[in-house]
Amino acid sequence: EKDAPGKGGHIRRLVLTTLHNLRIYADTSSLELFINDGEAVMTGAIYPPADATGLHIAADDSASVVIYPLH
Repeated sequence: EKDAPGKGGHIRRLVLTTLHNLRIYADTSSLELFINDGEAVMTGAIYPPADATGLHIAADDSASVVIYPLH
């Protein structure tokens, strides 16, 4: 189901007037989202399957994505 969270997860929603930028930090067990230069921040633990190899991001409008590796 579209709104069903992953195993052990929760759905988090945020209403924004405008989305200027979204910065996502992800590792094997957590996600951190910084919306509009920190206007809103979300952090969550994630529990992907052991064979997971990526992250899927979808947008309603055109968007550009830049990926920076974590060191």
